[in-house]
Amino acid sequence: MAQVGFCTKGCCSSNHDKPDDFAVVQGASKLSSLKRESIPRRILVVDDNETARISLAILLEVMGHTVTTASSGVKALQCVATF
Repeated sequence: MAQVGFCTKGCCSSNHDKPDDFAVVQGASKLSSLKRESIPRRILVVDDNETARISLAILLEVMGHTVTTASSGVKALQCVATF
């Protein structure tokens, strides 16, 4: 499973439910076809919906990007300084 990056200052939420192993295997096999030859980007995902935030972060990491997440605009601004 892809590892989601979190701000080292603790401004980003890292407390989330992990999907069961079966869902991860099925999702990973489908998502691996999305990975394209492109320039990896650093992406900050900001969403107050935890499920959406983590899901998008995992998808982007499967596609080869470095991802940091934040649950609010204030936390996002704090993360930008170190990202």
